[in-house]
Amino acid sequence: MATCSLAFLALAVDAVVMLLTAGSLPAFAAAYRVPQDVAGLVFTANGVGFVLTVPLAGVLADRYGKRAVAAVSALVVALGLLLFSVSGNLAAGLCAAALIGAGGGSVESLVTAILPEMYPGREGFANNFAQMFFSVGATLGPLLLLPAGWPWRLRLALCGVTFALIAAGLWRQRGSDVPERRGLRGGAWWAAPGWDLRRSGVWPSVVAMILYTGVEVALWGWLFAVVTRPGGAGPVWAVAELSGFWCAMGVGRLVTGVLAERIDLARLIGIEAALGVPTLLLALLLHSRVGALTAVILCGLALSGIWPSLVAHGQVRHGQSASLAALLVAAGGAGSLAVPAAFGFASAHLGLPAAAAGLAVLLAPVAVLPALAPGRRARGRSDSQAGGPAA
Repeated sequence: MATCSLAFLALAVDAVVMLLTAGSLPAFAAAYRVPQDVAGLVFTANGVGFVLTVPLAGVLADRYGKRAVAAVSALVVALGLLLFSVSGNLAAGLCAAALIGAGGGSVESLVTAILPEMYPGREGFANNFAQMFFSVGATLGPLLLLPAGWPWRLRLALCGVTFALIAAGLWRQRGSDVPERRGLRGGAWWAAPGWDLRRSGVWPSVVAMILYTGVEVALWGWLFAVVTRPGGAGPVWAVAELSGFWCAMGVGRLVTGVLAERIDLARLIGIEAALGVPTLLLALLLHSRVGALTAVILCGLALSGIWPSLVAHGQVRHGQSASLAALLVAAGGAGSLAVPAAFGFASAHLGLPAAAAGLAVLLAPVAVLPALAPGRRARGRSDSQAGGPAA
């Protein structure tokens, strides 16, 4: 149970950090004395650190143990947050952001890899249930931007201290680790227990993760700007929409976790992606405040289970190594680097309707790609064991 509690806490705090950082962009710009678009490079640095480091963390975890490497990753996040909280210029902020992205992405991927150990045979339920805690943190993150007496440096420093405590707890749990391999098969870096990047058929799942995560991050990442655009609502209403979106994501993940016990995961992902296309368009394009808030909540419910179900689908079909989980999480990170930037460019040059339509086009293939991945039929608990958390 200790590993469960630490894993869920890590996901929640990681989400708080993500939303606090996104909402503090004007404060970064003022502190570093640079324009906001230049200060936004901290998000690029975070994403680059994420994408480059997560696959390496997966390989190391398969060699030396998932909890041990997760502990080191959590410590990297803590150091990055503390450095960010005292940074006085953009260069220091970029270094800190890269550390946060590297450590945070590695923690998330390793928590995902540990889940099948804690919930044997219930990957669909486990991933959705765990990501519900991420949604809780993401719901609280925007709300923590509202109190006036808490400067951004203090908020990030407190998150850093929390991650240091998580690192200590995971390190104490490292004795529960059973490394899955002691060396790479044939000396090839892409070889992992039970699968091979060259022949495993994992690529449809990878492409689906790139597309879906990019769309999701573009939606919530730009939602604040969309809501507060000229003629739109104010920042308080934008915070309400962001928190409403993530609250709906949390509720939806609980529901999807139950459904994943009964419905084929590829079919479940397809249904959610199909529902996500119209609700995504309504969330971005409706002008009525009440209508837009309703659409954002419906969109959160529709999209809620796609990311965790894609990971669970990959684990059921291709194995449960940390390397596989890291590959899928890193693919999502790559999408979150490319798609939101493209959405911002399209919105500025082509208009919001065209940019929103582009997101809908990218989301549509997610409905069918998981079904194309060869391997075992990815059901939730149908052939299964029912188990609770094992560690």
